[in-house]
Amino acid sequence: LQPSRQQPSISVCRMGVGPGMCTKSWLMSCAASASSVAGRGAALARPVALADMFNPQVFLNALRQQTSRISQPQVAVDDLKLVCVWGDAGGRSLGPLPCALAGLSLQGALFTAGGTLSEARPETPTVVPLPVCTIAYIAKDVPDPQADAGSVVVPIYEGLDRSKILAKVRMPCKSNEQSKWIMAGTAIFASAE
Repeated sequence: LQPSRQQPSISVCRMGVGPGMCTKSWLMSCAASASSVAGRGAALARPVALADMFNPQVFLNALRQQTSRISQPQVAVDDLKLVCVWGDAGGRSLGPLPCALAGLSLQGALFTAGGTLSEARPETPTVVPLPVCTIAYIAKDVPDPQADAGSVVVPIYEGLDRSKILAKVRMPCKSNEQSKWIMAGTAIFASAE
């Protein structure tokens, strides 16, 4: 590689590992996540932080592909949809390969202890942490665990600049408030940095 190309790749690697995070422990957690996905449908043992991954989109695609392989009956990759459950609401039985996500942040709303979106107060920080959510890929013809009337589709972005969307998930809200959260620009971020 030319010296001019090595510099950006080093800075990108540092950004991917995160400040103060031990490279060895980061690599170990990635290896554990990868081996869990390669397993025979066992739920990932611990929550995964998308912000700790060099390319979280690759992880989500691998999760989708592995779900397609282990589904009984088998489901084509293109016939799968992403669903999620917030908190401890039975997420481990969500699909053949559920994955808990930690470290997500929310902008444009608050997520109440009751598990619904609510308006942010003036003293609320711009970005607030979210509880762990469990995601899984399921067949498109299987009903979503979040009812359409009581939820809104919210994008998950890689960073605060909103330049790269990773996925879209449903968040519970009061009925008939979906447009309110869309107009507020409610979004989830894998990294709040």
